[in-house]
Formats: sequence, C-alpha cells, structure tokens
Amino acid sequence: MDDILEGKSVLVADDMGVLRVLVSGLLRNAGVKAIEAGSGGRALEIIHEQSIDAFILDIHMPGMDGIELCRIIRSMGRHRNTPVMFISTMDETHALEEALAAGGDDFISKPIHFVILRARLRNLLQRAHFLNQEKMMSLSLQRYLSPRTEAIARLFAQSGVLPAPQRQEVCVLFSDVRGFTELSQELEPEALLHMLSGHLESMV
Repeated sequence: MDDILEGKSVLVADDMGVLRVLVSGLLRNAGVKAIEAGSGGRALEIIHEQSIDAFILDIHMPGMDGIELCRIIRSMGRHRNTPVMFISTMDETHALEEALAAGGDDFISKPIHFVILRARLRNLLQRAHFLNQEKMMSLSLQRYLSPRTEAIARLFAQSGVLPAPQRQEVCVLFSDVRGFTELSQELEPEALLHMLSGHLESMV
C-alpha cells in the first residue's frame, strides 16, 4: 500500500452504480476510505458532514453535474487545494476543458485502469500535502519573523543560498539575559550575535 493513500477519505460521485462501485473497490484495495455518492446533491451533503481528502467526480450526472459540484467545492475555504479528479470519456474534450477550468486538477478516462488511477491520485495527494505544508510554513514565518527575515527565508528555500551578512550600526536593549552586560563588553560582535541567537533559538 502507498502511505500517502492509506487511510485517506476519497469521495466518489457518479450516478452509474457499476462504475462507482468499481472505482470505490479499487480505492479500498489501496487502503483508501472510499465514500460513494450517486448524485451531486448527495455528494454535497457528505462534504458538509465528513472530512474529505480528495474527490473523484463524474462529469455528467443528473441534477447537479460534476462541473457544478467542483465549483462549489472550490468555493469552500477548506477545499481550495483538495484534489479533484474527473471521470470522462475520450470524446468529452469540451466538457473536460470546462471541468478543468472549474477547478479540477486531473482526469481519468473510461475504462478505468487501477494503476493509472492510483498513480494520479497519489500524485495529487502529494501535491496537496506540499501545498498545505507551504501554507503552514508561510503562516509561521509571518507570525514569528520580520518581513526582511521572511524574505531571506523564502529565498533560501528556493536557492539554498543565504545572503552575505551585513554589519550595521544599531542600538539594542536586551533584558533578562543572565550575565549579558559583562559578556557584551568582552565579546566581538560576531561572537555576541552567535550567543544571543542561541538564547533566542532555545526560547522559540
């Protein structure tokens, strides 16, 4: 079993019972918790009731089709990055374009092949995981770092290179650092900064 798939909740919405059961069965074999919905309306009810990690939607369903359902999903804050995969046939080019424009991430064509389904779903879940990590990191940077330090951290994440340190004349007041007054008179600025960085790192 793929770790990224195991235990994930995936909603399969398709009005064709045979295909829905087939896809759900393939997912369960990969350790996925597959949840079935026979219509877009029922899928929407489930979305409000349960936590969903990914969606597999048929484009054509009576009433609310997969495209309309996808637009609603994307309007929900918690599902802006949740993977959405469409089930389509090879001759549905125009509908597929509309589905992807509505916020879909990928599609799989009928007949469904398990290897392709698993690989594409796995890639989408990994991408969603990285996006969520990036979002959490961004929130942490904004909360704890100054804008300049945040910019340096982002640059380092992209390039792996830190900008050269710059020496500046500053006046700083520190409190509650034991022995700071004596040490500050004896240490060079670089050594003092290293010591203070250690104190701050321990507190953070």
